[in-house]
Amino acid sequence: MRETAILILAAGESRRMGRPKQTLPVGGQTLLSAVIHECLNSKIGQVFLVTGAHERQVRETIPSELVKLIHHPGWKEGMGSSLAKGVEAIVQHSPATEILLVLGDQYKLTAGSIQNFIDAFHRSEKSIGISVFEEGSGPPAIFMERWFPELLNLTGDEGAKPLVQANRQEVLRITLPEAAADMDTPEDYRRLSQP
Repeated sequence: MRETAILILAAGESRRMGRPKQTLPVGGQTLLSAVIHECLNSKIGQVFLVTGAHERQVRETIPSELVKLIHHPGWKEGMGSSLAKGVEAIVQHSPATEILLVLGDQYKLTAGSIQNFIDAFHRSEKSIGISVFEEGSGPPAIFMERWFPELLNLTGDEGAKPLVQANRQEVLRITLPEAAADMDTPEDYRRLSQP
């Protein structure tokens, strides 16, 4: 029986944006709240959220009663350490047999696209799934339980990329154009805000 946990990473300081992008208004809610709601609406499993920089502001603008919050004081160590912190919490507080990784600024993801990603992965016999889009590949990504020990040891800024590259025979590449959209700069935000 598969048990999926969704892990949203939103611990960064948004240096290129110049202000906390997690709290930027998007369509009547914040950027991060929009991502959280789509993850919740996918009804795949419990949602865990890693916060770091701007923790207080982020906490004030999200539906915290619906997600398991994990504050990562060592967020400056990079995405790898934030991912490891989230996996640690999932292992401790969840019966999850697989973890779906989502970035907190992937604003084009919908509950439907997340469910389609999961369905494609579950039809395969692979143990890792990654999103593929025109510009490359990355999260959402899913890892079965056999990879939890390696995820727990991640450090630095690359996240799980080295793990994926070292185990290509285990990776299912799933086309998900929505995964390409993230928000890093004021220009990105202006494009999103324009009608």
